[in-house]
Amino acid sequence: MALIFSAVSVQAQTKLQLSAFENPGGSWSEVAKVWADPMQSDPVLFSEGKGTLILNAPTKKKPGTDIITTEKFGDAEITLVYMMAPGSNSGLYLQGQYEIQLLDSWAKTEVKAGDNGGIYERWDESKPDGQKGYQGYAPRQNASKAPGVWQTLKIQFKAPRFNATGEKNRKCPDCIRNPEWRDDP
Repeated sequence: MALIFSAVSVQAQTKLQLSAFENPGGSWSEVAKVWADPMQSDPVLFSEGKGTLILNAPTKKKPGTDIITTEKFGDAEITLVYMMAPGSNSGLYLQGQYEIQLLDSWAKTEVKAGDNGGIYERWDESKPDGQKGYQGYAPRQNASKAPGVWQTLKIQFKAPRFNATGEKNRKCPDCIRNPEWRDDP
C-alpha cells in the first residue's frame, strides 16, 4: 500500500530530500512526479527523477520501513502534502513519540484518534483492557480526501518544556491541539 509524500517542509521552508533521512532504504524512493489513475490495477504511478518521496510501496524484496530525519527538531511547523492509496495506513511521528495518523479515512462519518489527521493513542500493555490506549485525539472533523487525491496537513508542534529538575511542565499532545499553549505553573 503506497503513501506518497511531496517534499516535506519542516524548518525555514527547507525541502527535505531523501538524503535528509537516516538509512532511507527499504520501501522509500525519490521520484520526479506522482499521480493516480483509478482505472489501473496499481492506481499510483510515478516517473523517475527527484523531488517527491514515495513511502511504503513494499515488495517482498523491499519491506516497508520507517525513516527518521538526521536533524533533530523541537518546536516545528510542518506542512505535509501527501496522497493516500486506497486502504493506506501510516503515520508521522514527532520526536519519535507523538504520532499523527495518516490513514485512508475517506467517507468515514465518525472519526477517531486512529483516523487521518488524528493524534494516535499511545499504548501501555500494563493497563487494564479498555484503558491500554490513552492520550489519543480524534480530528475535529473528517477532512480526508479520496484516495489518489493530493491533500495537505499543517501541523504546529510545540515540544515539551522541562523545569530545572527535568520534570515536564505540560503534556505535548495538548500543545499540538491548542496553538495558544501555555506552560503549567
